[in-house]
Order: sequence, then C-alpha cells, then structure tokens
Amino acid sequence: MKKKVILLFLILLVLPLTFAAQYTCPNPEDLQFDTEEIYEGKKDTLKGLPIGVCAAIENSFSGWIESQVFVDVNLVTIEGNSTPGIELVSGNATLSFTEATSENAKIKVGGSSETLDIGDCETLGNTEVMLTSISGTGSTATVKVLVGDSKITLNTQSNPSQIVDFDSKKYAIEIFSGSNTESTIKVYTCSEGDISELSGSTPTTTNTTANVTSNQTTNTTTNQTNSSQVNGTIPPTPTTQTGCTPIGLISTQGYCTTEGVFTPQKNLTESCTENYECSSLYCHPKKEICVKRGFFRTLWSWIKGLFG
Repeated sequence: MKKKVILLFLILLVLPLTFAAQYTCPNPEDLQFDTEEIYEGKKDTLKGLPIGVCAAIENSFSGWIESQVFVDVNLVTIEGNSTPGIELVSGNATLSFTEATSENAKIKVGGSSETLDIGDCETLGNTEVMLTSISGTGSTATVKVLVGDSKITLNTQSNPSQIVDFDSKKYAIEIFSGSNTESTIKVYTCSEGDISELSGSTPTTTNTTANVTSNQTTNTTTNQTNSSQVNGTIPPTPTTQTGCTPIGLISTQGYCTTEGVFTPQKNLTESCTENYECSSLYCHPKKEICVKRGFFRTLWSWIKGLFG
C-alpha cells in the first residue's frame, strides 16, 4: 500500500505544466530537437549540447516548475588526492577536495574553494559546481562533482525557454515538465544556420564558448524590460495597483504572498509553510523551517531507498 501511495505521489509531481515555444531555422526543414528527462546531478547531451540539472523545483501551490541547468557540462570524479581537470569545451581547470565527510566536502576549482553539502549548487570562480555524491571520508574519499561553464534558470511560468551559444552554434533550451528531483528538457537547434524564435520576441542569449555572461531580456505586454536572473530567482512580473500575482512568484523583491505583496525570502531555520518562502527554496515538511537544498535532497534519496 505504501508503495502505491509513493508511486501516485511521484506521478503527480511529473505532470507537464508548460507548452512548447515555437522556433525556426533559415530553412524551416533544418529544425531539429531532442527531449530527455534529466535528474539532479546528472548530465546528458541533446543535439550536441552537453547539459546537466543542478536544481529541480516544483511549486505545486502556484503550478510552476523551475530548473537550474548547467550548459557545457561534465561530471568529474575526484579520487583521494587526485586533481582531475574539468575538461569543458570552454576551457579547463583543476578540481580537488579537502575535509570530506559523509555529508559535505570543501571543493576547489582553480583558486576558488567552498564547503558544499551534497546537492548544493554554487559558482566557484568562473565555474558552476554541484556536489553530487561522496563515498568514504577524509583524504581517501571519492567525490563526484557536476561542473558547467554557465547556468541558466528556466521556469514554466515566467521563462520556459532560452537561447544559448555553445561552440559557435545556437541552441534553444526549454523546460517541458519536471518535479523536485528531475527536469524534462527539450533542446532545439538547426542543422544549418542559427535558430530563432517564431514569435518575434527577443529570446535570451547566453554565450558559452568562453567565460559566459548571461544577459536576459524579457518583453512583457507593457514593453517593460526585467533585470537578468541571479542565483535562481525569477524576474518580477508587472504588478497591478493591488500588488503582485500569482501567489508564490519569486522575484528580486522576494516572493508573492497570499496577500498579493512581495516580501523577502526567509533564511535557514526560519519558519515556513511553502518552499517558495525560503531563500533555499526548501521548507521542511514536518519541522516547517527553511533548510538547505542538500539536506532535502539527501532526505529524499533516503525515503526513495526505503521503497526501492
């Protein structure tokens, strides 16, 4: 009975919540696409574009799904005191760790380092990093790290797709569906020429052939331009005189409350009832406090193991 309940819960999480954007090529017959379900901490190559998911988030209350996607990505294994290279198309740097425990490790990329919990996504220097797993402890541990040259944030409600430049070619990346553990991503490209959006609106373009700068332009019905996304937040949408909408929308001003006003997101250990209230985007369902993403991901993996 318990397995059936868990299965039903998982099915509800993965229901698709968005529609496809329309893209074209100089010759429309050259348009190609591929779709794949990618779990957190995993990578895949779609139409020649290596991507990985470092965070998959579902807001069941407001009905949107969000995914933080690494572009130009590799999954690197560090064994003990070894210093492997990240080996990205955009460049290379050495990767190492110290102070490994069963839950976290201090990761170093080039000259930048930070202690990460399993599941944490951070920027170290010019590299996007996610600590995916640790086997063993101390200097003899084996640590796996997802690395990427750049990170984009896709949201089924506010920014479902984005065009990026990778290795002298343009790709459109779109979030199709997902849950709190995986994202279904669709990638479009042209066999000849550059891809473009049919609607005529200006898509976001991210250059990933070198050190990446991500400049997002979002055209609204009032021709307003929102600021670029930072660390997974969603640009604010136009508000009416009565406040923001919909409930749970995350912006640079905070999150949209049930009263229809933006309020700052909460810090770790502060009380909460919904994921969107927390800066970590995770509210512990029993303790009702904001917790780190790594903690929630570890707990979720443990729960799945009970019924595996």
